[in-house]
Amino acid sequence: MGGLWLFFFGWCLRPIWGIDIFFHVAIGRYAFESGIPSTDILSAAHPDAAWAPFQIGYELLVAWIDEVAGLDGLRVVHAALFATGFTWAVRFFRRKTGTPWLAAFMTLIFLVLFEERIRLRPHAFNLLFEVFVLLPLASGAWRKSPSRWGIALVGVAAVWAFIHAMAVFWLIAVLGTVLVFGVGLEERRWGALVLGLSVLAIIAAPGAVDGISHVLSIQGDWAPYVPELAPSWSWFSVGTAFGVVSGLLPWLAVTAVLAAIVWRPERHRWPTIAAAAGLAFGGVWMVRLSYYAPFAIALVAPEVGRVLGARRLSHSMRALTVAMAVLLLAHVAPRYEGVNPWTETLYPDSFPDLEVDAMVDAGFTGGIFNETEWGGYLLYRLHPNCAVLTDGRVTFQQDVGELLRLDDRPEYRAEALEQAWKRYGVDLAVRRKGKVPEQPGWELLLRGPVADIWSRRGEANEARRSALGEVLRSGQRAPSGGP
Repeated sequence: MGGLWLFFFGWCLRPIWGIDIFFHVAIGRYAFESGIPSTDILSAAHPDAAWAPFQIGYELLVAWIDEVAGLDGLRVVHAALFATGFTWAVRFFRRKTGTPWLAAFMTLIFLVLFEERIRLRPHAFNLLFEVFVLLPLASGAWRKSPSRWGIALVGVAAVWAFIHAMAVFWLIAVLGTVLVFGVGLEERRWGALVLGLSVLAIIAAPGAVDGISHVLSIQGDWAPYVPELAPSWSWFSVGTAFGVVSGLLPWLAVTAVLAAIVWRPERHRWPTIAAAAGLAFGGVWMVRLSYYAPFAIALVAPEVGRVLGARRLSHSMRALTVAMAVLLLAHVAPRYEGVNPWTETLYPDSFPDLEVDAMVDAGFTGGIFNETEWGGYLLYRLHPNCAVLTDGRVTFQQDVGELLRLDDRPEYRAEALEQAWKRYGVDLAVRRKGKVPEQPGWELLLRGPVADIWSRRGEANEARRSALGEVLRSGQRAPSGGP
């Protein structure tokens, strides 16, 4: 397994392209200094609005790692977490399917559906909880030692809720299958007791209740802005072979679970089948959970293999496994043409790093009108001196959402920028190069390789221009281009 782990580590060690790690670090820094926030301390529009993080354990950890080892340290840690989860998932597939080729096919399904999840986020820990705890629990491993499993699960519930309070609901759901479908009164009592104690552990986890409550209260407002919350069939709109396959694979899990139900599983397997059904539903319901599909298939593999024949299935899977591997490589390889994924910290041109270098050296302060995908990076580099209008949390108020929709229309971008100043006092803008037209009330202070930096004309702007000029003249930073 050591060689497999090293392969997966190399596969997952990539330049940072995901936007979330940056605001997670910023939140963790704030929490170390001032405690868990209860208002939106990152917002340039509504800093006093109620807000609570639901991943505070992860945010404290990544803030500490960043302080000690920087972004490359975070890349290495997350690659190691993913590699561990991937390796254990392969072990699970091998044990449940019983043949190398079926296990390889399941692994390729998993790699395809997890590909867009290989980014620095708390789901790296979710994957560990899923493969080390959730899947064995769903398989019925707890029956060998119910007392030990019960104690361990309560502890896991507390830790998981501290790291990612929303994801821990899958643990509650799988325990619920034992409560409802367990064999006999004793098993159902065990399920009820452990489920109840796990809920208490979640409630006791720092920040969990406040974070969950806040997310549920705003779900309707921000969900449309997060593509990964779309159903799995939204993959079809990508228009590529990879998109079509990614959209179809979750339905393979649904088919396998339905087949297992029709083929009348043994009574003691009912909780496992119910858990597999829940995971299959999750894989179809949401893009971010698509990788649950191979988990569901593996859970019902004994039923499917008994009827269709594991050995016969294994032979037919060889060509499909090779085809899936080719498809995955064809999807991933073009991204890294001319880019060394192991040595690059940030994926080229994904973030305005040179422009923000200049802002940091010039001591910029203020609220920023920014691209949503850059919000976290700006917070990572500039908070608490600067706050942003929007970032990857997309927890903004309705009025900010309306302003962003106005900004989506090129003919209204100048008006949107002016409205941000009038409503919220936002007097800086970091936008894609050439995206915002010139206007009387704003000065283009710097045009870099990726972004334009705009400042509202006035006293603060004079100070910014002067400080930025000194930085550029001193040669500390020299982004290409100019105002």
